[in-house]
Amino acid sequence: MYFSKTGKSIFCSLIFFYAFCVTSIASAETVRPFVIGGLTFGGDTLISTSGEDLDAGGFPYIGGGAIFQPANSALMFQFSIGYKFDTVNFVTPSGGISLPGFGFVPGGWSGDGSISVIPLDAIAFFEVDALRFGAGLSYFLNPKYKLCIDGIGCSTTNFDDSLGLVLELRHQFTDIMFWGARYTNVDYDIGSASVDASNLRIHFGMVF
Repeated sequence: MYFSKTGKSIFCSLIFFYAFCVTSIASAETVRPFVIGGLTFGGDTLISTSGEDLDAGGFPYIGGGAIFQPANSALMFQFSIGYKFDTVNFVTPSGGISLPGFGFVPGGWSGDGSISVIPLDAIAFFEVDALRFGAGLSYFLNPKYKLCIDGIGCSTTNFDDSLGLVLELRHQFTDIMFWGARYTNVDYDIGSASVDASNLRIHFGMVF
């Protein structure tokens, strides 16, 4: 989803306002920081190799934030910031290949590609025993795809910031440890072009 500069500012303001409101109604005992890490899978394939592909939505994730739960409520509110990054090495096929930013590159040239993004999450969870059912938004800051060819140089594609929809199922198997599965629907846009970065994430986390 593409947003103008005004739309981006409004969305970010709403996130901070929402966080302020939730914080103001929660007691100190119901505010808990957390860290999380996992792997994501999916999205359009940007680079395909014989060993590993580079996908727009599939790469390692690390993050952290805070969970707010008003007293005597089954609702929980989570706000977090994270970082996703992945890289892959490749060799151009024998017949050559046309690559963005380079045009035609002969076969046998080596290079590497990488993709990175900073997600901001705002998710509401409903608690049922040890399970958490969540839905919310994820705002992807500075999605960047970089392609380098040895001996030639590098080309960087800076996508527009994007807004995605999130669904998550989480299991709190101890008081501090949890694991979960998340689906995110999002596209990265640049001009009239679009890349599907929708993905499934499996993660583990710790609440303090």
